[in-house]
Amino acid sequence: MSTLEERYEGDFLEAIDLPDGVLVQVSIEAVIPPDTEKDAGGKVIKKAILKFKDKKKRFVLNKTNYRLLKTLFGGDPAKWIGHTFNIQKRYLDAKHAFGQQNEMCVRVIPPIGTPIPKSAREFIGTKSPVND
Repeated sequence: MSTLEERYEGDFLEAIDLPDGVLVQVSIEAVIPPDTEKDAGGKVIKKAILKFKDKKKRFVLNKTNYRLLKTLFGGDPAKWIGHTFNIQKRYLDAKHAFGQQNEMCVRVIPPIGTPIPKSAREFIGTKSPVND
């Protein structure tokens, strides 16, 4: 018999799965192209999915994280396989989270000193919730 937590566990990584303020190192094992997998409800996932080495959950790649990975490893996702980087739970302000203050998200965190495109920098968020 499974625990209640296991019954609600999904296949995809969510911010709630990560500890607060901690960088989690991951390594790309595979890049699954958009429109090739379905979610639990049977809806086609229109984004690329990353499979990490030695991790159970896969990672649906949103636009901001795609831009960050492209900055780190180039524009060809097939060449990302084997690369290691950090992810972290982050919090977005209401302006960047459809009106929801402190919305949690998972972000690729580039090494210090990496130039980050403005289109991604605005959406990286903060390490901890922000009080208004």
